[in-house]
Amino acid sequence: RHREQLKHDYAAIRKGYGINKMGLATLDVPDPETGGRKLITKANEIHDYLLQRNEKHFSQATYTTFGDAGPGFTYIDPNSSTSDAHIDAMLDGAFEPWESASPYVCEFLQELKCTIQDEISTKLQLSDFIQLFKTIPENTASSVSGLHYGHYRVLSK
Repeated sequence: RHREQLKHDYAAIRKGYGINKMGLATLDVPDPETGGRKLITKANEIHDYLLQRNEKHFSQATYTTFGDAGPGFTYIDPNSSTSDAHIDAMLDGAFEPWESASPYVCEFLQELKCTIQDEISTKLQLSDFIQLFKTIPENTASSVSGLHYGHYRVLSK
């Protein structure tokens, strides 16, 4: 029943888009001059506005504690040869944060301490796969290959 509702919803979306899918023709944006809103209709203006907006949006984390420009980044920088030692110290609970670190950052770093003592077995048995295939609906796609779990269920019998 849920699947039928989803098919109906997606069919309505496809119908709304029509046969010829087009890019944005109009964009409603804030107007800094008036404090209200304005419509952008020229393709190059829409393009420029979205580029500017996305640049700001995707740079939000830059100045956070562990962002590229934050004080903690030097300890986890993937290009730094000393980062692995810092990360290991964090997981061991022995990492000493920088002087200006807030109490919240210090608490966060303490919570990173790995508390798992026992090693978890990663060996999978055939019975594990069979049990998995029995519990997942047959029409569920398993990957981009397009195979459904029903194929695997048949193979597991």
